Amino acid sequence: MLTSKQQDKIINRPIVASVSGGKDSTAVMLYLREKGISFTPVFCDTGWEHPITYDYLSYLEKALDIKIVRVRNEKYFDTNEGGYVRMVKRDQFFPSQQRRVCTINLKVKPIQDYLDGLRESARAKPVNAVGIRKEESKARSTLEEFEDKDEATIWRPLIDWSFDQVVDIHKRYNIKPNPLYTQGFSRVGCFPCIFARKGEIKMAFERYPERFDVIRGLEEYMQELRGVDDKYTFFNRGKIDDVINWAKSDQLDLFSEEYLSGCLTWGLCDSGVNK
Repeated sequence: MLTSKQQDKIINRPIVASVSGGKDSTAVMLYLREKGISFTPVFCDTGWEHPITYDYLSYLEKALDIKIVRVRNEKYFDTNEGGYVRMVKRDQFFPSQQRRVCTINLKVKPIQDYLDGLRESARAKPVNAVGIRKEESKARSTLEEFEDKDEATIWRPLIDWSFDQVVDIHKRYNIKPNPLYTQGFSRVGCFPCIFARKGEIKMAFERYPERFDVIRGLEEYMQELRGVDDKYTFFNRGKIDDVINWAKSDQLDLFSEEYLSGCLTWGLCDSGVNK
C-alpha cells in the first residue's frame, strides 16, 4: 500500500521512471508495477553506455513487456559519432568536476525536455520516479523521498531501501541483473565515467581496451586543436596512458570522493554501491 503522502503526491499525474540499466532503476520499475502504478520508463542515451547496457535495456523490454522511451540530445547525434564523442569534438571541451557538461547536455537536458513536453500534453506536472537510496552514500543520505523541481516532482520511492531489498525484488520477479555487475563492475552508466575510480578504470581497461582506444583518439584530437596540454584529457588526471599505468599500480586512489551531480539527483545513472 502507498502512504497517504505518496498518494497525494502522485495522484492524477503522469509518472515517468528514469531507467539507466542499473539495479536500482530496474527495482523502481518493478516496485511501480507491484503497486499497480502506471508509468512510462525513459532512458537518456548518451551514446557512451556500454553495449551490454543497451542489450540489457532490450532484455528488460521483453522480460517486462514494456517499451522504454529513449531520449537524447539530438544536437550531438548529427553524425555516427553521436553522443559523448560528438559532444567533445563539437564543443572542443572535456567535461570535468567543475564543468559537468556531459551530465547537463546528454542527460539532464533530454529528460527535462521530455518532462516539459509531457507536462504540456498532460496538462499536469509529471512525477519522475528515480532509483536513489540513502545507504548508497553520504550525499544521498540527505535526500528526501520527494523533491519539487520546475519540470517535475522527483520521487525516490526506494530512498530507504537496502541493497538486499533491491536484490529481493529482482528475484521475486525473476529479473536478471545487468551482466556488467556479474563481470565485477559496480557502476552502470557512462562507460567509463569521467569520475571512475582506480579499480574501475583498471577493470574496464583489462576487459574492454578498445574503449580506451577511443579515449586516446579523443585526447589526440583535442591536443591537435589546442596544443599539448594535459588539461584536455578524458579523466582530467593526465593523459590516458598515464592514467592506465596509474590504475594498474599500487598507488592510492586520490579521487574516490562521491559527488552529488545531476546524474545522481535525477537517477539518470547507477553509481553502483553494492551494499
